Amino acid sequence: MTARGDGEAILGPEEHPRAQAEAVAATARQAIRRLGLDRDDRVASALRSGRPGPPALVERLDEPGAAYWLVPWQVEGGVAFVAQVDAAGREMLGASVFPEPVPSPVLPPDRAVALVRRRRARLGPGAPRLVWMPCRQTTAPSRPFYEVPTEDGPVYVDMDGVVFDRPAPLGRGGAGAGAGTG
Repeated sequence: MTARGDGEAILGPEEHPRAQAEAVAATARQAIRRLGLDRDDRVASALRSGRPGPPALVERLDEPGAAYWLVPWQVEGGVAFVAQVDAAGREMLGASVFPEPVPSPVLPPDRAVALVRRRRARLGPGAPRLVWMPCRQTTAPSRPFYEVPTEDGPVYVDMDGVVFDRPAPLGRGGAGAGAGTG
């Protein structure tokens, strides 16, 4: 369990009870309708025929104590869209709709660990965690990356399986300005 800056507890992905997952999904569903996002045919169809998948907690690296949930909306053939809900589960922060359903927008944590091990890095104590900050590797909160502890400090893995040493700050010109992986 983590504490936010205001002292409110946030349940981690391995700790969230079914009620928490349902509350986060309900927040997303209500906000999608309230904001009119269900006017998009893909979203409307996913709301009718799909269901929310298990939410994934993402911690902000640039705002200590801040976090959000990614709620994948599962339909036949994969995930139609992902809603981003604040960690307290009270407000939707955004949504990303895919042109076609994708198998999963989030790389499994064991795959991230395997990619780090392939670099011959010795794992450190702790489990991989989903994190995000705007950086050259990703400017979209719906595209977090894993922070994997190693003996030499954390190593990062993006959702495409690219391993990098640290998030590269955005330079002038944004994400496309010489993005590289350390």
